[in-house]
Amino acid sequence: MSFDTNKNWFYELHGRFLHLWQWVETAATDTVGSYRVKLPAEFFGNQLIYPNEDITNGLRVEYTAFSEPFVSESLEDTSARASSTGISFSGGVISDTNNKFGDFAQSDKIRIIGSNATSGGVLTADDLTRPGSHTGWQTSQSHSNVEQTSTSGSGTGIKCDIATDGSGFTTFTIVDSGSGYAVNDTITFTDPGSTSYTAVLTVATIRTTNNAEFTLSSSGTVNSTTLTLEGTDLFLDEAAGESITIYQIPSSVSDANVDESSHLNLNRMLSLAVVDYVRAQMKEATGDLQGKEYCMREFWKKIGDNESNKRNISMAFPASPFAVK
Repeated sequence: MSFDTNKNWFYELHGRFLHLWQWVETAATDTVGSYRVKLPAEFFGNQLIYPNEDITNGLRVEYTAFSEPFVSESLEDTSARASSTGISFSGGVISDTNNKFGDFAQSDKIRIIGSNATSGGVLTADDLTRPGSHTGWQTSQSHSNVEQTSTSGSGTGIKCDIATDGSGFTTFTIVDSGSGYAVNDTITFTDPGSTSYTAVLTVATIRTTNNAEFTLSSSGTVNSTTLTLEGTDLFLDEAAGESITIYQIPSSVSDANVDESSHLNLNRMLSLAVVDYVRAQMKEATGDLQGKEYCMREFWKKIGDNESNKRNISMAFPASPFAVK
């Protein structure tokens, strides 16, 4: 079994293919009976070999993708974070009984990890406006949190706000996605008004996890206990109890909307490095090669400083009773 894979496994890229190699520092060995023996025909000394074990559970490759070059605020300012076992999800709202949401603000983009909800909640239906597709309900009505009458599947808990027009035709707004639904399930609702007529929705898309990225409302409630999502986005219902973490991530800015208030999607040190690189290119364009070399040295120095800043090193020394402190 492999160990210290970050030190003993290597790769090289060949087009779209990833070639793996394993580093070994001795000859191959095996166990015969209760004795460890060296196998002479395998390999000797320090070298790279083709991996000598199967990767049965898949391979995780960590890399950097610079697909969102510009963001609306600097990375140093996107620091809001909350971890709690009191976090619950319902409809488009996150609640926390431990009051950990005080650092978040309206329109923040967030990422959620740690949620254990996996059942299918309804995100969209094929047709939420039903003009002429069913017998008219009681006209000009508005009903809140209407629950399903029945479903063709096993899902439960969906709730809709339903409005009827002057002809009794309905418009649905999903306010709670419920759980346990599947795509193409049909969900039947009965008029809460003076008729017994029904309308049927067909599930188009579902949510299978709360561990995803969301945007907080620009006008709804965002305070220490409550976070409201933007628009009609919905969560899977989940009670408090899991250890859930919610943290702020940068909001991307499209290329067409980049202006002087936008920020590079880099930390402060790397942003300064980019400035040095641009200066180096400007120096080269004017023929100032000495100035270019100076700017490139500053560029690589900042790149090195950024890597050094990632290393947290602590040192401890025993102190004798008579040591000077």
